[in-house]
Amino acid sequence: MRSYFFSLFAFILLNATSLIAFSQTNESTEDESASFSFGFDAGFANKYMWRGICYNQGLVFQPDFYVSYSNFTFLTWANIGIWDINAANYNEADFVLNYSNTFFNFDIESSLNYYNYFYDTDANTAEFIVGLSYPLGDFSLFTKFSVDILQTPGAIYDELGIGYEKELTDKWTIAGSLLTGIANSSFNSYNLDVNKSAFNLVGANANLSYSPLEDFSINAHFQFNHTLDQELVPSLNANSNYFEIIFTKEF
Repeated sequence: MRSYFFSLFAFILLNATSLIAFSQTNESTEDESASFSFGFDAGFANKYMWRGICYNQGLVFQPDFYVSYSNFTFLTWANIGIWDINAANYNEADFVLNYSNTFFNFDIESSLNYYNYFYDTDANTAEFIVGLSYPLGDFSLFTKFSVDILQTPGAIYDELGIGYEKELTDKWTIAGSLLTGIANSSFNSYNLDVNKSAFNLVGANANLSYSPLEDFSINAHFQFNHTLDQELVPSLNANSNYFEIIFTKEF
């Protein structure tokens, strides 16, 4: 219980910081003309993974479409199975309202995510998510804190890690990260049938991006996860490694 209230306090604090960032940076950005932008991604992955949990070991299509104005972005994302292999219930459409800003060199993101499941609308849920990162040259330290507010209120998942990104040429960019995923007992009980808080996993990912045309890119992404707590392994359904290709167009 104490860890839950501490995590909730940290969540509220980060949101408050985000609002302060908005007020502090508003004056410096008022001369910049806010404008709309939009884009879409078409992603193909060899399995559907979410926080180390596998919902389908076969090919999936994961498109998204976003519209941005100033510091706000609305995004809709979907997962659609193309080839089902040992699949659990997984097809879904998500809706995200995101706010981002920079404050004292910290990059801050706060979002409200709604998850709509085609197979069972009674399972639909929502999360508040706050992300914080601090750049160190080509590297950055980051955390991404998520708390469920609908289906399992108080279920918490947090990622902590270090990222790297470098533009090699005007067409090629490489990126990657090392991270650990931490969940409380409410999250693991609902999603993995294990009633305990744990360091769920450690992970690494690598991304190579190629932009042959202006505002168009092809991204190859590989994710490796290793489950730390052996009590969680029987519920994960498969190994936690996956590969995806994402085609991105911005306007």
